[in-house]
Formats: sequence, structure tokens, C-alpha cells
Amino acid sequence: GFTPDVVLHVAASFGHAFEHRLAKAIVSEAQKRKLPINAVQDFKLHTGYGMTGNVDGRIIAVGSYTLMQELGINTLLSPEKANELQKEGTSVIYISINSYLAGIITIVKQLPAA
Repeated sequence: GFTPDVVLHVAASFGHAFEHRLAKAIVSEAQKRKLPINAVQDFKLHTGYGMTGNVDGRIIAVGSYTLMQELGINTLLSPEKANELQKEGTSVIYISINSYLAGIITIVKQLPAA
């Protein structure tokens, strides 16, 4: 029940403060779509897993399969499939809103031209 723009908005709100390449890619896409990037309240970094906090009064988690499992959120994507995508050069980022999986963002690494 969450639109792609809502998912991208909350992910970009978290990513805005980071210099990580994945965060930059998410923020860049949100800016292209002219989506708001709001402040994150009660921010907590889960090193190696992701982040949690509140955006627009909603409880948000952005991160890995492991973070979602620790929070008891059904990912709908098996860890095997996520690992397969990562081996192919695709990063998988899960976004939950109010303890429900809201979306999955995949970022495909551009390969150099042959």
C-alpha cells in the first residue's frame, strides 16, 4: 500500500546526510523526481545493517535483509535471491514503514563500456 514515491522519499530522507554511493544514488533519484527530503528524528545507525528513525511521524527502517529480520519485518524476497542479485552487481535495500515492508530499492552498478 505504499507508492514508489513514498518509499523513495523516506529512503532519500535517510540518505541525505550520508556520502555513501548508494545514499547518493537514492537522493539523486528523489531530487530528479522533485520529492521532498525531510529531517529524520530519533536516528539510529545499525553499523553494517542500515538505519532506523522517524520521518513524517512514521517509523522507518532502511537497510539489509538482516536488519529487517531483526525487526521482524517480512521481506518477501529470500536472502538467497538477494545474494544472487548482489553477486550480479545489484545492491538491495529494504525500506519498512511502521513495521511493514514498504518497498525494495535495487541499484545496479554500471559496467564500464566494452
